[in-house]
Amino acid sequence: MPEKYLRVTMPDGSKWDIPAKVIAEDRAKHYAATDPESTYEEEFEFTMGDDFELRDWSGNNMDWADVKNYAERAVLPDPDPIDWEMGWIDGEKEIIEK
Repeated sequence: MPEKYLRVTMPDGSKWDIPAKVIAEDRAKHYAATDPESTYEEEFEFTMGDDFELRDWSGNNMDWADVKNYAERAVLPDPDPIDWEMGWIDGEKEIIEK
């Protein structure tokens, strides 16, 4: 079965793939710890199945520093300097499978 990734486009035009499970784990940990009616497994499965939630959680609740160690470059960047934080917050995001 293919793995799901969030692909983000940075300000320099480079595209980076982040494993969706990294985002889903972050969200699941949060809700399992703060909502007594939620379980980690339920929240993880929900997030993995909802592309909007993956994009929304990543941009509104995570920083580039949270995901940069998992990022794989999909498209090479231009030689201009990169504002990684702005790219993570405002970059185009899409869900892909590999």
